[in-house]
Amino acid sequence: MDAYLVGPKGFELEDLKLPDYQNLPFDFSALGDAIDLAILYAEAHGNRQIRDYCSQMVTRFQALEDRKEYEFLRHEASVLPPTMESWNSSPGWLV
Repeated sequence: MDAYLVGPKGFELEDLKLPDYQNLPFDFSALGDAIDLAILYAEAHGNRQIRDYCSQMVTRFQALEDRKEYEFLRHEASVLPPTMESWNSSPGWLV
């Protein structure tokens, strides 16, 4: 298995660097817009099956967006505290 992943024809990228996660809040609706934009971009570049490939992800996102029990995920970034320190110091800000 290692030879398959790391070998000369492997899929491991030595110079791959993932961006650091900043713990910054974001608008949940902006994520939906980004998903739509990414799918439209792929379609514009000839990927005719991208909607089929992403259908399960889009369905799960819509469930998170619509169902009441996931309401705690949906808020506007503009009403959130700007830093994690203020996030932790004011537990009632979401109410």
